[in-house]
Amino acid sequence: MDERSMPIVSVVIPVYNCEAFIRETVESALAQTYPNIEIMVVDDGSTDGTKKQIEDLIKDRRIKYIFQENAGPGVARNTGIKNTLGELIALLDHDDLWMPEKIEKQVQFIRENPWADIVFCEGYGFDEKGNDKRRMARAEKRIKMIHKVLIKKKKEENGVLRPDFTDMICEGIIRSPTSVMFKRRAFELTGDFAKNKVDDWIDDDWDMWLRMAAKGLKFAYVCEVLFKKRAHSANLTKLLMAKTEPSRKTPNSFESFMEGSSEKNTPIAKVWSATNAFSWSRNSMSQGNLRDGVGFGLRAARFNKKYYLKLPGLLVRYFRFMLRRKLGINQ
Repeated sequence: MDERSMPIVSVVIPVYNCEAFIRETVESALAQTYPNIEIMVVDDGSTDGTKKQIEDLIKDRRIKYIFQENAGPGVARNTGIKNTLGELIALLDHDDLWMPEKIEKQVQFIRENPWADIVFCEGYGFDEKGNDKRRMARAEKRIKMIHKVLIKKKKEENGVLRPDFTDMICEGIIRSPTSVMFKRRAFELTGDFAKNKVDDWIDDDWDMWLRMAAKGLKFAYVCEVLFKKRAHSANLTKLLMAKTEPSRKTPNSFESFMEGSSEKNTPIAKVWSATNAFSWSRNSMSQGNLRDGVGFGLRAARFNKKYYLKLPGLLVRYFRFMLRRKLGINQ
């Protein structure tokens, strides 16, 4: 295919105080097999050596760099999108990595399935200890499981999976922003990402996906492992967990998040609430927090009774954590 006929993909990387990882992240964007990209790095007021780490990379004609006062990743994403031209937008968090063919695979899917407005893909978490081979195998197993479930739900047409937004939530297909590509038209129709700072309990990405779903935009899933999400002590999710006492604030995060939204009482929103609560339950149990784990699990079950059946599995997570602690095994 002639490169001139390929749609431009705008890669938006919001970054804040990430000197340890930003270079590797930008390099993973530069290493894409898809040639027609522009990369926008939006420095959200970093006070460390973030810019210094990528100064030589910024000289690449494909990269643009903008510095702004700290306003949170949602605002940084808006800045990046509004200062790029691509008809397709791919988000990349400042500490995550893409597989080289990530953009190429998603562009190909959108070109072959023009009904798709927002496309997610599969990935896995990693840390400095590695274990990539084992985690890759788990992700591939997860893809097979999701595929099997969606086939059973008759969500396949002409060999292509067509999950609706509720399927995307229930099967855990919606992952990190690093996994997504969407049409600029979808962003323009839906509006800006919400403002999001570490001191607020607002998920700017989930807010966007819910609003996109409410607009009737179509979600899709590329059944391939195309990204890696880094786990480390400074990432945003861990900062939020550390700053927020789960038993006080997190159970109500859905209500505060949806307050004022016309979508707050819809079935989609309630599915999101149950899924979110169950996710926090698993996280709490895995960290040995029995009280919050049970609380979140029961909350999920109140929204969706199927989660009552998963409560025993949550307790297994808790006892596994306690056993590992007693044996002195690193968590």
